[in-house]
Amino acid sequence: MLGNIFVDKSWSFTDCSVKDTSYITHSYYTYPAKFIPQLASRLILEHSQKGDIVIDPFMGSGTTILESIVNERVAII
Repeated sequence: MLGNIFVDKSWSFTDCSVKDTSYITHSYYTYPAKFIPQLASRLILEHSQKGDIVIDPFMGSGTTILESIVNERVAII
């Protein structure tokens, strides 16, 4: 039954190197629950438009905030 489930492997970001995931300030902090900026960027681009507000009330290492700004959104913590 599970063999029929489609798995979208584009969400694995296996093609990203350490260099790809550590641009701007993304490599400044080590954080145990940190996710790669490509994930935040993709979600922001798919679920908002330029000028929209993106809120990150937890603001761990700042990935969501930085990617919001890079993608021309208003970032609020």
